[in-house]
Amino acid sequence: MKNFKRVISAVIALAISVSSFAAVSAAKFTDVADTAAYAEAVDVLSALGIINGYEDGSFKPDGEITRAEAATMIVGALNMTEDAKASAGTSKFADVNTEASWAAGYVNVGVAQGFIAGMNDTTFAPKDNVTYAQMCVMLTKITGYGDYAAANSTSDDWSAGYTAMAASVGINKGVQVSKDTKLTRAQVAQMLYNALLTPQLGVTEYTFSGNTYSQLDGKQNRDFKTLLSDKFDGYAITAMITNTAKTDSGFENDEIRATVERADWWPDTKVAITTALASQKFLAKGIDADANLFQSGKAIFITNEYDEKEMIYFAPSGKTEVKTFDAASYVKSADLSANAYESTGKVRFDSKYYTMKSGDDVALYVNGAYYANLSSASLAATGRRNAILDKFIGDAQGTVTLIKSENDNGYSKIFVNYYEIAEVAAVTYKASATTIDFTVKNGADASTNAVTSTIANKITVNDDSVEDGDVVVK
Repeated sequence: MKNFKRVISAVIALAISVSSFAAVSAAKFTDVADTAAYAEAVDVLSALGIINGYEDGSFKPDGEITRAEAATMIVGALNMTEDAKASAGTSKFADVNTEASWAAGYVNVGVAQGFIAGMNDTTFAPKDNVTYAQMCVMLTKITGYGDYAAANSTSDDWSAGYTAMAASVGINKGVQVSKDTKLTRAQVAQMLYNALLTPQLGVTEYTFSGNTYSQLDGKQNRDFKTLLSDKFDGYAITAMITNTAKTDSGFENDEIRATVERADWWPDTKVAITTALASQKFLAKGIDADANLFQSGKAIFITNEYDEKEMIYFAPSGKTEVKTFDAASYVKSADLSANAYESTGKVRFDSKYYTMKSGDDVALYVNGAYYANLSSASLAATGRRNAILDKFIGDAQGTVTLIKSENDNGYSKIFVNYYEIAEVAAVTYKASATTIDFTVKNGADASTNAVTSTIANKITVNDDSVEDGDVVVK
């Protein structure tokens, strides 16, 4: 290609393979402070499209909410908004048709799903404020506890079983009021969010004499099922954001990589969830990922219609210690002799030592991808830990970040932005491809102590796939 000469420079920065991950968040309302008890609920429900604010950017958390509005939100939590639109028209309740026709489709879906009942057969009272007891009834029904709740109600108090069940499974967490209390928008959002994350009641054993029902919490070989997992293929996790476009040129502005530290159906499937999500990419369209880089926190992710993972919420714990260094300031093991990491459990940058976590978990990540556990018995037995650190920190260009979580007795994670400097030795042009040969200039030897390298000394570029004046080689 005639213009290909333009894109070859004397020095090429070569990056070790990078895998990605990524995240989305909610719209922020002007009157919902981050410190508000209901802020997480409002943010997540907003990101899911279940609740909306007003044109002036407010949410009006203290405003009361009608029965029609509550029904609409619950249908949204079932991810059945499109069904509601298709069911629009005439409602069985005459007052819905005359007073809240916009909600007819949502009310129709609620009736069909069995969580909506009117004041009688023809009256729904769509403009009345929804009460705590009414929300408990609807939310226990959509989470599978309705029949049990109904069995525990009495003729004197039809709502007793529902309010008791809501308290038992945590649906009322953060909202503890009397049964006839008219709920605010913030209170409804909190209860609905609680319901989204509540493990549902389901059959765990089928028998001829009667089925066994248990909470589907993922423990002791039980399935895990919540409205969030069932309707949005989503889960709550604790994660650390490790890579963004700020730290890695291979990331788009709406992408991040994260390491999963905990999942909401913990602990039975820790390995499964960590492995599954480590190979995924998250989209981040509303989270300030750069501001939360190397922070651990609670995250909510869902799977969108394109089968992409979207992190719709992230709240840093604020308890993570982060220190970043230039790789050139790392002091190699040969210069430290008996004071190197193998012997002391410490690494040194310039004149100061930093203690790594004792025990069995010091994880090394290279360009966002997990590389090795430096505490593993096999590395300790073969004495390769110093060699690995010398290779990926001492022999490379870039930055190094040490991470210490709240309860760790030392730094438990090392993130290395690693690249090597290479000089172009020869460029060979052919009819359909161009070959670039190069030599590594910093003397790093990937074969030392069996440390594996992914760098080859030759790159072939298909000219037909390269646009004039621009080529990116990884």
